[in-house]
Amino acid sequence: MIGRGTAGKYWVHVGGHDPFAPYQAQVVAYGNDNTRCKFYQPSVPDYEELGGALRGWYSRFFVLCLALNGTPVNSRFVFSFSGSPRPEDSSWAQPLAPPPRKTPKAAFLETTEDGTAIANHRRNPNSPYTPTAMAHSSVGYVPPGLSIRHEQTGIYRVILPGLGTKNPGLAQVTAVGGSDAHCVAGLPFRSSNDPSILEVVVQGWNERDRVDTGFILNYDEEVTRSTVAHQGARAYAGNQFAASYTPDRSYNTGQVSGFPGTNTAYHLGKGWYQMHHSEIFDTPNSVWVGASGIFPSYCKIEAWGSSASARGTDVYVRCFDAEGNPADTPYFETCQGTEIRSS
Repeated sequence: MIGRGTAGKYWVHVGGHDPFAPYQAQVVAYGNDNTRCKFYQPSVPDYEELGGALRGWYSRFFVLCLALNGTPVNSRFVFSFSGSPRPEDSSWAQPLAPPPRKTPKAAFLETTEDGTAIANHRRNPNSPYTPTAMAHSSVGYVPPGLSIRHEQTGIYRVILPGLGTKNPGLAQVTAVGGSDAHCVAGLPFRSSNDPSILEVVVQGWNERDRVDTGFILNYDEEVTRSTVAHQGARAYAGNQFAASYTPDRSYNTGQVSGFPGTNTAYHLGKGWYQMHHSEIFDTPNSVWVGASGIFPSYCKIEAWGSSASARGTDVYVRCFDAEGNPADTPYFETCQGTEIRSS
């Protein structure tokens, strides 16, 4: 359920999951103009009475969309979410962990402006919402030594122990807070000091100035989702001037287990791109895109749907510079879809 308050402010009500277990969420503006969207405050858990002793828990997310000059403006957006199913039981006393995973491959975390990791899904139904100094992964694993280094104004280094691999995935990042700041994530990489550690550098920007900001970051070695039972694809479109190419860090589950698809990136015009995911259903699914690198560019979803020329899904992307002009820039893109068929 989605509701709108004052201009540019929306709330998204997500039910059917346990709001105190790890989950992951992102938002990105939709359309061909130069607006952008973010979260203007952390999400909060809430519930509805279902009768008897049962409560239906849900999470409420708060979205803010902004014009180029920072003025709140009504805009379409794409909200992505995945989490654990909810048990509708008011007698909860201890956190319910999702099934353990032998090798952690994903992480979710949220930070304040000073780089302190917080968790917005702590179970305590009888007390007001209070962020705690923790961070969780999307698979119920808390990496020992996870930290966020606030290196200088607007620059954060996220340290994820145990997630370093030869083939790292991608990071999704969305700014959190009431300002007009947005975030750009660099490519996740293995630490030079310890290859078992993964590092991600995140930058906060307000036009062409780096600024401190809270943010939500999701990382997954595969496609940033909490289950391997669903279709998904991800790609790093780093060759922003090439007419067509196979993007780096490509991953595509395909529709049928054991038969992966492919990804192809296209440059359609200045700041205008297409990503084709073969063998991925276009609905029901959700897509996300974000600029990558060291510059204050940003990207949004123009549209997505069934490919007109090939089996699969096409995602259309628009990218802009700090002044809101179309700009060629590297970007990350992810797509999460419906269940994978077994045959």
